[in-house]
Amino acid sequence: IRLALRRSRPGWFYSLFERERLLAATVQARALNQIWAGDILSLLHVLLSGAITGSNQAIYYRRLTPASADLYGPKIARERYQLYRRWLQLAFAALAAAPLTRSERLMTVPALLHYARYVGKPVSILKAALRELWR
Repeated sequence: IRLALRRSRPGWFYSLFERERLLAATVQARALNQIWAGDILSLLHVLLSGAITGSNQAIYYRRLTPASADLYGPKIARERYQLYRRWLQLAFAALAAAPLTRSERLMTVPALLHYARYVGKPVSILKAALRELWR
């Protein structure tokens, strides 16, 4: 699970999943009340279940555009911080509910924080807040 959290990419959301597992994960991610980063939270629930496999034969082409961030991403530092904080709350709740021992959960925390970079980076949020203050 730690390795999956460290190596995963947001594009993994567009993989094949067991229907019930993905539905449960997306239902749990709705608690975020935000479109932005909901897919990352859904994927987290799947990763924490440990029920993943991969193939080197799989092909995925990703087209990068800023449209998604422009439309759905938080605009100001305060909103970015609130989203990051709420996401972390839900992520740690998911970790607490994962079928892991207490020591496994503790060992997973650094990987979970690494995974959280897809939602936001505290230093980037702080820099954005400082830029907004200086304007």
